[in-house]
Parts: sequence; structure tokens; C-alpha cells
Amino acid sequence: MSTKQSNFYFKRTPGISKVLSHLRAHKDGITPLEALGVYGIYRLGSAIHILRKRGHLIETKLMRDDNGRSYARYKMLRKAAA
Repeated sequence: MSTKQSNFYFKRTPGISKVLSHLRAHKDGITPLEALGVYGIYRLGSAIHILRKRGHLIETKLMRDDNGRSYARYKMLRKAAA
């Protein structure tokens, strides 16, 4: 499945709205591990990309765990322009 096809598919799933609701409700944001564990979303980065294309301002902060592995934490900066 190409990236274009997968983004089209993801637009039609409830994953986008779940991620958006989480970002609005949790000031500390969301990580890929949280998205997988709580919502079953494997491709959080794709959801974030689509939300940004829709006008939402989302910050990416690269983090490191106790073992030195890096991961991203996404936070909503403010609501999208109307």
C-alpha cells in the first residue's frame, strides 16, 4: 500500500478523531506507545500529519527513555484557525 493510499484510508478511520480528542483533553500530549496501547493506533505519525494538514498546530518533542531510545511526544499548541 502506497503512502498516498494509506493516508486516504486513515482519513476514513476513527483514529484521527481519537488522536485529536486526546490532544485536546491531555495537555501532556501523546506518544506512539500511548496511542497503540489506548487506541490501537500503530501509525500515530500519519495521524499527526493529517491533523497538521487540516490546520491543527501540533508540536513534536523528541524524548529519550531510560534506556536511551528516542521517541516523539506530540502536543496541541492551540486550536486550528476557523
